[in-house]
Amino acid sequence: SNRRNNDMTPDQLRAFRKRHKLSQRDAAKRTGTARASWNNWEGGKIVPPAWTRIVVAAVDAGVA
Repeated sequence: SNRRNNDMTPDQLRAFRKRHKLSQRDAAKRTGTARASWNNWEGGKIVPPAWTRIVVAAVDAGVA
């Protein structure tokens, strides 16, 4: 697997989206990525880049 310990898991990405009541399209917009990328990350097809954790944390904190 290409997953590293600090990478976001599909479950974490899905939980983030549900916390904020976002569709995959809206989650992608909020985090500055493409809907297809978000879908691949959440589906476990591609490991999201490291910056994803930072952006998700900023949205959770209300600063992004």
